[in-house]
Amino acid sequence: MILTLPFIMYALRARWLPSVAEALIVSEPVENSDLIVVLSGINIERRIRHGAQLYHKGLAPVLFLSGSTEIIELAGIDVARIYANKLGVPDEAIVSEKDSRTTFENAIYLKKYMEEKALSSFILVTSPLHSRRVKIIFERVMPKKFRWSVSCPVDSLNLKDWWHDVPMTRQVLYEYLALAHYFLGKQTPIDFVENKVE
Repeated sequence: MILTLPFIMYALRARWLPSVAEALIVSEPVENSDLIVVLSGINIERRIRHGAQLYHKGLAPVLFLSGSTEIIELAGIDVARIYANKLGVPDEAIVSEKDSRTTFENAIYLKKYMEEKALSSFILVTSPLHSRRVKIIFERVMPKKFRWSVSCPVDSLNLKDWWHDVPMTRQVLYEYLALAHYFLGKQTPIDFVENKVE
């Protein structure tokens, strides 16, 4: 029986593998907030588009772009800000934080900014496969007084047979490794660079 288990699991992969990716996704109902926070990383364009959509729905007056210069700058130009401008978000409604390089640092810098500005609520935008880890990390960093939720463009994913897509398979495996590493007391996996993969 033990020897046949791998063959059974392989034969039934279309039934159980979708749930492996689905378990990484958190997308919650959103309410009017002080900020829409867009984390840098892979698929930054989709994240900014989603953040801009929330902004145009009137859910928050400010789009807070959070992430390292390696991701959102090119030759000194803030590409993320320019892209948000092209999506109709005015420059005066955008705040950029470009010092954080990990999800954990995103949370630390955002917490500091919110406390300095006496803000109390935010909508957190990231990629679907990154959202579970974001939720876990931000829950540990953010004070209970803050009201927040995670929103991500779930419709951008093909969960039905994700294991046939090499980049997506890499992202799923990376996220599980990152979660395991985080629970072992590390911020990011050794030999991996945060935001280069997801």
